[in-house]
Amino acid sequence: PNDTVWLGPNGNGQFRPAVVKSLHVQRTLMDRVEAGESACFALKRERRADLRKGMVLVDAKLKRPEAVWEFEAEVEVKYHSTTIHSNYQPVVHCGTVRQACAITLVDREVLRTGDKARVKFRFVCRPEYVTPGARLVFCEGRTKGIGTITATCGPC
Repeated sequence: PNDTVWLGPNGNGQFRPAVVKSLHVQRTLMDRVEAGESACFALKRERRADLRKGMVLVDAKLKRPEAVWEFEAEVEVKYHSTTIHSNYQPVVHCGTVRQACAITLVDREVLRTGDKARVKFRFVCRPEYVTPGARLVFCEGRTKGIGTITATCGPC
């Protein structure tokens, strides 16, 4: 409680400081929570309309986090009925992020079921906060794939 954290990213990819008024885990007031736990945060002077799904809270003791438009990942295609080319746009699920991304193939021209490759993803709507090492799932219709983020491509 009364800790300052970074809240974001907003639609422009910016983070802003926010103050935590209280936090609860399963409707019980807590002094602290660990990374990976589900908790409810009451933030001072934040309107609900200014919040959206996919926003994160980051410790203010760390440097200001940066949202990115593009990132690279090692992926494996679990199922696709034909082939995947560059500019294919599946929905990427990575932590709290759920957004359509355009794929640019780095290693090869096409991907088929069972193929592994290094690809570059570019968010379609807005920049998001993702970190190297994070696991992701991408899907579109019956197409499914999994992967791990290997690098982010600079701030937005």
